[in-house]
Amino acid sequence: AASFSSVARAVVTVGERAGTWSSPFSYSPILLSVSPANHPTPGGSSLLVYGAEFGGSGATVQIRARGTACERSLWVAETSIVCRVPSGGNAAGGGGSVVATVAGVSATLTDAMSYD
Repeated sequence: AASFSSVARAVVTVGERAGTWSSPFSYSPILLSVSPANHPTPGGSSLLVYGAEFGGSGATVQIRARGTACERSLWVAETSIVCRVPSGGNAAGGGGSVVATVAGVSATLTDAMSYD
């Protein structure tokens, strides 16, 4: 599974001695569902993407709906991202897949959505 790593550091001082502790952590985004699953062809509606390991507040996220990047993607929580479905979208292609990319790591949910 793809993942990214980052380093968190803590400095501990006891008396005159200080030490640094580094502990790597990683996320591997997992997509579970989207809501709503059907959108009007003109787009512009909101799509909620549910899953896990979407990173922390301020994480760089991007959603692609049926092969087209959402107009705007916004991290809500480690388990949800909201995006504005692109106007017009790729109604004829993309196979209904939704792709979430968090800090450069992608996950795909196939047959997740459709347009009217």
